Amino acid sequence: MSENRIAQNFGALGLLRYALPTVCMMLFTSIYTMVDGVFVAQFVSVNALSALNIVNPMFSFVMGFGVMLGAGGSAVVAKNIGEGDEKLACQNLSTLVLFGVLLGLVLMIVLVLFMDALLVSLGATEVLLPLCEEYCWYIMPFLVAWVLELMFSSYFITAGTPKLGLIATLCSGLFNMVGDYFLIVVFDVGIKGAAIATGLATCIPVIVGLVYFFNKKHSLHFERPVRCIRMILKSCTNGISEMISNLAAMVITLSYNLIMIRLAGEQGVAAITVILYLEFLFTAGFYGFASGIAPIISYNYGAGKKDQLKRIVKDAYGFVIAGSIIVYAISMIGNEFLVGIFATPGTDLFYMASQGLRIFAAGFLFAGVSLMTSNMFTALSNGAVSATISLLRSFVFVLACLILFSNWWGVTGVWCAVPVAEVLSIIVCVIFLLALRKRYFA
Repeated sequence: MSENRIAQNFGALGLLRYALPTVCMMLFTSIYTMVDGVFVAQFVSVNALSALNIVNPMFSFVMGFGVMLGAGGSAVVAKNIGEGDEKLACQNLSTLVLFGVLLGLVLMIVLVLFMDALLVSLGATEVLLPLCEEYCWYIMPFLVAWVLELMFSSYFITAGTPKLGLIATLCSGLFNMVGDYFLIVVFDVGIKGAAIATGLATCIPVIVGLVYFFNKKHSLHFERPVRCIRMILKSCTNGISEMISNLAAMVITLSYNLIMIRLAGEQGVAAITVILYLEFLFTAGFYGFASGIAPIISYNYGAGKKDQLKRIVKDAYGFVIAGSIIVYAISMIGNEFLVGIFATPGTDLFYMASQGLRIFAAGFLFAGVSLMTSNMFTALSNGAVSATISLLRSFVFVLACLILFSNWWGVTGVWCAVPVAEVLSIIVCVIFLLALRKRYFA
């Protein structure tokens, strides 16, 4: 049985190299997710692009469970490894994956039964509802695979093989892009082509994960699942902040859609869709880096190596702050190019999204630190603090600012909500870091 790579001593560059595959994986995931939007916007219709954003909250709900079991379960498994109990780590991995399959089936059944009512409540108008229904019917059969894909993306990192996760994601993304091209452009099947391409692409990382973890030669592999409700609850508690982030994204996207429908109609929904795609792209690197180093933090915490832990966290914040400045600069300098990927220059949609991005992008300066802090506390098995940061950052602050500012300044207020919310989140993060520094780093 090979030694797990998370047990080695990491310098600053070593930490970056270890996290780099996960960063690339998240960036590529965001890019091929954007490609769905690009093909739909350019080759189907602007209304179809709006429909994608209407259904997005429904699938953010499903993704929340996958991310919760992935991040929370990863912290439990990595801590088991740090404590020297690899057999328990393998048993817990198997139990979590089986639970993920069952949960995915339940979610699929519930969403199918209540689909029409959910879509109407999410803001689907008479124009958008048929497009939303068409997309949902073709993506629903892949919900179990979607949950497992999100779980395996975390477990690959914990297994010390982040490059495998990157390769699986690259293959999935390329398949999705090619599928979009043939189904939407060549065969002209419309929005359902995007759903089919995405669903089939999701199965690729799942197959890779199953093949890898069934191989008992690997340090982390499937064993006979054990009945351990407490461990599952612990994993859910650890990953609750990530779950909250996705549920918050669901509510926030819904709020954006309803407000923009009121202020600017279907075109307003298309504009916020463009901005949210770009936000996903520019924050993906932060998500990837924080997820990539989380097992290392969990391992060192479980092994009691506080000096190593403190140095890793310090280096991590340095990388995140530098990355935030770079991301902001790119979003400002490349504004028209980025928006032009989705919208034709000179159109109302292009102008609305371009102006919105110039304001919205200020939030990128602060998002990385908040994401890093929340993920760090998840890795330290402090789900309560992590959940509090996520809840305030991605839900309470954004929703309050969105409601207030849109009533005061209309569409301009919508763009201002996230930057202000990110500043408030930084303040909360600093308070928790100062209050708990002795517990984890002294």
